[in-house]
Amino acid sequence: MVVLAYNDYQNRLLESNPEVYGTIYETPKSKRLSKILPDQHEIIATNAYAEARGEGFDGMVAVTNVVRHRVNDPEFPKTYYDVITQPKQFSWLNSGKSIVIDDEASWTLAQRVADLELRNQLPDLVNGARFYANPRKVDISRHQWVVKYQPLAEVGNHLYMDKPEVVKAKGLKPIPRTHLSKPVQKALATPTKKETPKSAMKTTQQQSTKPTKVKL
Repeated sequence: MVVLAYNDYQNRLLESNPEVYGTIYETPKSKRLSKILPDQHEIIATNAYAEARGEGFDGMVAVTNVVRHRVNDPEFPKTYYDVITQPKQFSWLNSGKSIVIDDEASWTLAQRVADLELRNQLPDLVNGARFYANPRKVDISRHQWVVKYQPLAEVGNHLYMDKPEVVKAKGLKPIPRTHLSKPVQKALATPTKKETPKSAMKTTQQQSTKPTKVKL
């Protein structure tokens, strides 16, 4: 499969590893073309499908935008495959279950998104964000970063965001929380669960003398 190389890093990678990544050639001179590993297209499409198949084309584009921003950021790995398969990053890989493609229309959209991404033709719908979450499903008490990070876009079911220091350093434009959808505002305002101090836990255990019956 021949596509536009997605960034200068990949061009250098291809040049230094032609036996692995294929051969680079130019035609015309203004557009460098390259042969890439087939799993790059497959992993982009699969990730878009698994993360946002119920959110239409824009939802899949937004998820893929995040992957691109990570590929281009020194804080993350340098290929699509490595970014997507990085441990504890994308929910469909965290589950350990195989993805079953049972929605042909959504899979066609996901493949289209992958095609456009590898040609540098996708719009940035997330304003530079490198993180996202569904505030209505995530456990805010366990994932405080969802509240602490600054929102940059809301697309479909997901809120796209980044660290405050990164938003400031890059000159990104955060969205005021009052401009987010009502369900997301409500989810972000949900009180967090307070951990019970160890001393209090010990006292409680000492006071409890009778075994507790648990009905399964």
